[in-house]
Amino acid sequence: MRAPFRLFLSPLIVAGALCGSMADAAEPPPAEKGYYEKRINIVGYPIPSTSPVTTTAVSDTKAVLQALRMTGVAYAGMPASHADEAAKTARAHGFNAVIGGGHRYLFSDLPNEKLATNVVCGGTYEQLLRDAKTMSEACHRHGLKFFLHQTSTMVDASLITRHPEWSAVDLATGKPYQNSYGTANTCLNNEDFMSEYFRRLEKLLSEAGADGLLADEIQFFGPTPCGCESCRRKFRDVTELVIPANGSLGGWLYDFTGKSSYAKWLAWRRERVTETLTKIKSLVVKANPDGVLINYLANPSPSAPYYMAGYAIDDFPKHSDVVGYECEPAVTENTTRSELAT
Repeated sequence: MRAPFRLFLSPLIVAGALCGSMADAAEPPPAEKGYYEKRINIVGYPIPSTSPVTTTAVSDTKAVLQALRMTGVAYAGMPASHADEAAKTARAHGFNAVIGGGHRYLFSDLPNEKLATNVVCGGTYEQLLRDAKTMSEACHRHGLKFFLHQTSTMVDASLITRHPEWSAVDLATGKPYQNSYGTANTCLNNEDFMSEYFRRLEKLLSEAGADGLLADEIQFFGPTPCGCESCRRKFRDVTELVIPANGSLGGWLYDFTGKSSYAKWLAWRRERVTETLTKIKSLVVKANPDGVLINYLANPSPSAPYYMAGYAIDDFPKHSDVVGYECEPAVTENTTRSELAT
């Protein structure tokens, strides 16, 4: 039976711990330099040296073995010998896990494909399958866990150009929805897109032999998506209600939100996010019976994720083993790239 997950909270940072024991404890990395702003209380290992912030150490052996001390490794096109050295170095520096981001985008199929927007891509789909397996095997040889960090419905604009029917649609404008990252968005209610996404994800999980997955961007990107045909049909089939016409909202807060159908629409979006993440968890466990699904909120407000993304933190136990808040370091002009990677 799995141990319950640990949740370590502060306003801008959460450190999770995996269910079950991690690798044997290694020597801790050098003391952290306090990259995160406005820390109030941190529980973790090693003890953060930020002052005057209150810190609480994980001191018992079992908790230390469970603490997830994770680093990233760039390994696109990396030979097996280099991957082995990278894993060996990470282990020697006290890390017990590696999260791979080179395969976050699953829809790059051509060797010379030029991506139009800022999505993380380590090469073609077939290349990232090879790279993920190479890095996973190297990590396991050196007692490291290996996790896949995967971008889902946030896609390069070129994919929407090829498949406009896959796009999420903004209710307020009636146009394909693009977010502040400069990327386009597909819709998690579109059967054709999700079928292809699940096919590619299942193959990645199967061939990588990873210990788990961080499934990013399974959500709605804002309060007004989605008005695509799939959303309209599925919402009507479940509730017998109709989503307002695209582009008809004007000041949308004064129209849709005043109707009882709006509350049902919000609840329905939440159900769709939970259903999709539950499906992803089943693929993770199919590839690895002990596989872990990682999830997090990108906004610490309890209500904002629900209205903006269809997320609800009390749904996380239905599908996720490790949860947290997304956070970013406070970068100053004196912060070096190597410091951020520490």
